[in-house]
Amino acid sequence: MALLPVKACYYLTAFEQAIVESEDIEELTEAQQIERSVFVTRSQVALGKYDAVVSITDSQHPALVAVKKTAEFLSGGEQQKAQTVAAVKVREGAMT
Repeated sequence: MALLPVKACYYLTAFEQAIVESEDIEELTEAQQIERSVFVTRSQVALGKYDAVVSITDSQHPALVAVKKTAEFLSGGEQQKAQTVAAVKVREGAMT
């Protein structure tokens, strides 16, 4: 329940408010701290703050790594995006 205000703001696309709400929450479990970080970084991506996400996300948690990779992708130029898509297609071909 502690993260309900953050989630509500995020899903209502009030991304700035979701970030503000997350700053007021204390005494979270480790899982809740990660979940809060995911909602904050997703909100930053939605606001176009890609560099902030890339620079502050050092976690090895898969959800945070995914948000960081999304921010890196969105912040890159068209050539970088094309290279990323090509690399994913090569990996998909290797997996089949």
